[in-house]
Amino acid sequence: MDSELSENTGLSRFQETLVKEQKNIKRRIYDALNVMIAANVLEKELQVIQPRQSSYKNYAVRNICEEHQEEMKRNQLRLDSKRELLFQMQAKRNALKLWT
Repeated sequence: MDSELSENTGLSRFQETLVKEQKNIKRRIYDALNVMIAANVLEKELQVIQPRQSSYKNYAVRNICEEHQEEMKRNQLRLDSKRELLFQMQAKRNALKLWT
């Protein structure tokens, strides 16, 4: 009888541990979702949690704008170097005209 009691107690302790772990996991998920909702990454309506579309759009627009600005800087550098090259070529041409 003592062996049955210890087996039942062991099983119930194992079950209690599982229940505690499940509750802990649920709490952590709930906390993570609340953080994402507070950061405007997710939105919650009634029982439905979904990505906030505006945050994705804003992120995409910001990335496109940054890429566009970087491309404009690169193009401006290319343009400046070509202008410098053109200026040098015109100076050489003018110098040749003077000698001829």
